[in-house]
Amino acid sequence: MNKIYTFLLLAATLRADIFFVQTDPSPKLQISDIALPGGFSYTITNGESALWLELISISNTTTLFGSFSYLSSFPVLAPSGTITETYSPGISGLVEYLFDPSASSGAKDSGEFLFLANFYSSDPTAGPVAPRSTSQVSVGYEVEYIDQTVIPEPGMMVVGGLATLCVIGYCRRKKS
Repeated sequence: MNKIYTFLLLAATLRADIFFVQTDPSPKLQISDIALPGGFSYTITNGESALWLELISISNTTTLFGSFSYLSSFPVLAPSGTITETYSPGISGLVEYLFDPSASSGAKDSGEFLFLANFYSSDPTAGPVAPRSTSQVSVGYEVEYIDQTVIPEPGMMVVGGLATLCVIGYCRRKKS
């Protein structure tokens, strides 16, 4: 009889509570102006039908060419609840990424965001309640700088020069 109770207790403690995170754009963000940040929107879904979810931490792996600023507050989701937050520069979304000014075109940072959440049997914002469990989810990301500055082709400069000479020649001929 004791073995059965031990097994049931062990099975209950090994159960992982579930939540889902989706970023947008997923997983790649392209930034074309090195002076301006780019960011990720997000959707978080509480996969538990009887437990409240409170996001308690968001972190990321090390970046080489820039840095992240976190915009999101830590939401609390009702059982089976979903929250979506659209990226707006400096205001809302999950994170904002800004490349170091010395980064060259084609520079890429990639890694993972790590989300940590507590699950509660009742609403944690309504008063003190001990967390029932903690769970984590990781989501991959990639950020790339693509310089889209227009640089004239040397051949186009020759064509432009010839056109200018033709106009000057036409104007001189017309004066004579």
